[in-house]
Amino acid sequence: MNNIKNINKLFLELRPSNIAGVGIFAIRTIPKDTVIFHYDNEDIISYKFTNLRDKGVPLSVINTLKKYCAHNKTIIQIPKNYNHEKLTYVHYLNHSDNSNIYYDFDKNIYITKRKIRPNEEILLDYAENNYCKSCMDFYK
Repeated sequence: MNNIKNINKLFLELRPSNIAGVGIFAIRTIPKDTVIFHYDNEDIISYKFTNLRDKGVPLSVINTLKKYCAHNKTIIQIPKNYNHEKLTYVHYLNHSDNSNIYYDFDKNIYITKRKIRPNEEILLDYAENNYCKSCMDFYK
């Protein structure tokens, strides 16, 4: 029965996006204030960028992690058992100044800001969510 409950929480699918490459799209109506996904099911560890550099993590690795992990200007959230081969919905979030979701940095969840219609792309305002737009080479 738990499996059916989880299946009924399916709201999203990946599709080609007119904004950038691949995006996340609603497959049905999603009510306002719905948690649509978690950043990751694993424990998240927040690192200060300066600490990563102090521990010898190359800048090229940090810049690549910024493309795949939630972060702001000073910290990056990396799953405890990070595996660069495992992609999640977060990796396909496209930016819009008129976003329909937001990220709760404390709870590691993405929540709808309003009702989302079927076939609508799920979009995040990187600036509103304190993401560091300048480090994303794919941001326009």
